Amino acid sequence: PHEQISAHMTTNVVGLTYVSQLYVQHLHRTDHRGVLINISSGAARGGYYGWTSYCASKAAVDNFTRALALEEEDRLRAYSVAPGVIDTAMQEQVQSCTKQQFPMVDKFHTLKANDDFNSPAFVAEKLLELAFGTEQTTEILLRLPNEKA
Repeated sequence: PHEQISAHMTTNVVGLTYVSQLYVQHLHRTDHRGVLINISSGAARGGYYGWTSYCASKAAVDNFTRALALEEEDRLRAYSVAPGVIDTAMQEQVQSCTKQQFPMVDKFHTLKANDDFNSPAFVAEKLLELAFGTEQTTEILLRLPNEKA
């Protein structure tokens, strides 16, 4: 439905684009360099049945970040990070789906049963390392490791 498409694009693309551009404008005004981390998804890099709008919006995040990194390479390290599966309200929605709505639902039930989700604290720690750590990467599209691996 139109409302779903609009909601995904507004949240994941339009909002992120505005905030990213405001940050870049701030860096230019203050003559500083910075790090920008946008949150993507593994769904951006491979489609999932029933998630068309979500997959498309997260793919847009990846490509927006890639283009912004090129445009601002002298001022900005930009990353689009797929944080892995995190135990959030989104996961509750995913796990409440039927197989007809989302054929891969069993995979997420298994991840939950095995406690294989990344915790928000783990993701935050990895993002802080990326932003402020001494190791830097030239990769723009990143995927965080599994916390339990």
